[in-house]
Amino acid sequence: MGLNHILIRPLLFILLIITFMFFPFSRTNASELGNRSLEMSNAQSDASGVTYKLSFTSNTAYNVGSLKLLFCSNSPVVYDSCTPPEGFNSNSIAISALGNAGITDFYLNPAPANSVLLSRPSTQVLNPTQVSIALNGFHNPSETGTFYARVYLYSSTDTSGAYLDAGGFALSTTADVTLSSTVPPFLYFCAGLSFNGYDCSTGSGFSNDFGTLSTNKTSTATSQFIIGTNAAYGINVAAEGTTLTSGNNVITGLTTPSASQAGIPQFGFNLRANTNPSVGQDPVGPGVATISSNYNTVNLFKFINGDSIVHTSGVIDAEKFTSSFIVNIGPNTPPGFYTTTVTYICLGNF
Repeated sequence: MGLNHILIRPLLFILLIITFMFFPFSRTNASELGNRSLEMSNAQSDASGVTYKLSFTSNTAYNVGSLKLLFCSNSPVVYDSCTPPEGFNSNSIAISALGNAGITDFYLNPAPANSVLLSRPSTQVLNPTQVSIALNGFHNPSETGTFYARVYLYSSTDTSGAYLDAGGFALSTTADVTLSSTVPPFLYFCAGLSFNGYDCSTGSGFSNDFGTLSTNKTSTATSQFIIGTNAAYGINVAAEGTTLTSGNNVITGLTTPSASQAGIPQFGFNLRANTNPSVGQDPVGPGVATISSNYNTVNLFKFINGDSIVHTSGVIDAEKFTSSFIVNIGPNTPPGFYTTTVTYICLGNF
């Protein structure tokens, strides 16, 4: 029994010494700042002129004379060594006139490129105080990924001595995300006898019949075309073809805008809703194109091969036009089967 007591006591004594030796190395000599954040106005790597907004709650009443903001690439832990982030720079910063609260009398002092030093008269800050400080003009790290910041509060006005409170932040920079696409040039154009709305696929045909011509009344027919484009300099529509012919016999085309007169040989058209004779309709649609003046007067008709009939000065949404054709014959018009082909030509000016 006596031998056992002698062996146990030295063991207990050694354990007590080892336990005691660990306590002096504790580093909890200051409290951490509460509700802290550090916001970047632009997280793009290598960006310039970035605003960083520092916010925190001071939970202890003490005299604050200075604040240090330190940026590191290796760690947010306040007592670790600090490696400056590659490309980061704070040499051109200024305190913003907006977004500051809690402590508003800080001023800037010279500091290394990876830090910010703010000073003020060392006066007491009440508990708790929500502090916000906006700083303009940072240059973000050139590398994408995580970097860190640390904030320290001091009672001295030059960040000397032991810090009162401190805390760390993790931040991150990203690369640009570039989105691109191409809008191809387009020219929307179709012609036919009629269309439903502005849908070219609904065209009803290409052949129209004036019927049996008479000296006592004007014969009429219609066709339609639809235009639309994103051409920067607009479009031009022309009408090409001949007047009505039957072999060598010709019905006179109107070379100037003229009223319809039954009994006098005439062939022409316009792009309006007419009342004498009753034929056609005005343009419809969200687009707004210009009808050439020779084809834009109600009850006046004309036809010259190659005339420009519609034009725009720029981009136009879909618009539908109705060509109102008239034909008259005289008592001396030779009998026959009279025909013509009118072709609409649309050119986009890109």
